[in-house]
Amino acid sequence: MAFLVFNRSTKFDFYNWLADAGRDVYAITSKPMNRPGKYKLIRKFDDLNSPLADQLALEIGRSAPLQYLASQSEYDMLRVAALRESLGLAGQSVASARAYRDKVTMKDCMAAAGVPTARYRRLEVATDLPAFIDAHDYPVVVKPVDAAGSRGVRVLKDARDLHDFQLDPPARQYMVETFVSGKMYHVNGLLRGGRYEFIVPYRYINSSLDYQAHGCYGSMTMQPDTALGERLVTFCKRVIAALPPTDPLAFHAEIFCADDGTLLLNEIASRTAGSLIIELIEQDYGFNLSRAWVRAQCGLDTQIGAGARPQCYSASLMFPTRDAALRALPFTTPFEWCTNLFVNGRQGMVNGRAATYTDDVLSVIVTGASEAQTAERVAEASAWLEARIVWQAAH
Repeated sequence: MAFLVFNRSTKFDFYNWLADAGRDVYAITSKPMNRPGKYKLIRKFDDLNSPLADQLALEIGRSAPLQYLASQSEYDMLRVAALRESLGLAGQSVASARAYRDKVTMKDCMAAAGVPTARYRRLEVATDLPAFIDAHDYPVVVKPVDAAGSRGVRVLKDARDLHDFQLDPPARQYMVETFVSGKMYHVNGLLRGGRYEFIVPYRYINSSLDYQAHGCYGSMTMQPDTALGERLVTFCKRVIAALPPTDPLAFHAEIFCADDGTLLLNEIASRTAGSLIIELIEQDYGFNLSRAWVRAQCGLDTQIGAGARPQCYSASLMFPTRDAALRALPFTTPFEWCTNLFVNGRQGMVNGRAATYTDDVLSVIVTGASEAQTAERVAEASAWLEARIVWQAAH
């Protein structure tokens, strides 16, 4: 028997994660693969969205004893589900993938189950957006129905913002939502065999849209057994129960806690998170959730073995690119509690404005002995780094 994987990341070590199964592994990828000589086949596409990749997957599935098909990217969930159905393989169905992928379909499921969300509407004709604003007033949020990483998300605060948005209408389908005033949290985990093998809450530092205002952003460990932590976990389980069932399921759910304490779903993905969240979970709980998810997709033991409480407290800080020239940035910090410093920017290079919250020039992980100490260190580290990341207007 064999496995086929779709890959868009350098962080997914598919072969080593699956090696103990002793199966052939085929890879369709847009990135270099670790230990390439160990794969039965690697086919690299410059554009993994090409239908030639799907055709190759079908050919492999019809000629090899393929048992499982695994993926890691939001952008491959629906196609991989369709391939599974075509090849008669177990795993996430098209109906499930579409509900997790299309944010309007997702929120229709929430509405049917009585799970709170912001008020929303799919934008199908030009009059839909102004009609929604007339009904609900500013501010509103517009975003693609099927994007990831906050790509393409905009907050429209007034008629000028509406005009600017309409001046260059997007080619892809968008939706509109009422703006939620409050704080954002995320819940991550793995459901397998009808049981939650892992489910934990984290809080965002600032918000996932702060990259648009050049502010640093990230995530921080939460104490899971607090009243809020338990509410977030329970709410996330309600969200998953409202969607078409799939097993196994890795999930990354973004949840608002509104100013009045009400929890509302922002969105949920049927995959593991990006932007250093997997690194935080590994530091806090001692295992790689993406590895566990890949193994679950391939019918293997997840080998999680994590406790219900974190063994340490961590936070990620990311500093977004700007439409400016990067004049200076640090390559080290004086803090022994800062680890995993990733320098992505180049001094002297003119950058563009961040298009998603993964577009950063520098990121770092901060650790502490408690949630309170970690928060103090986040403030100290962010102030120190912001003072040393120097930008100059490009024009």
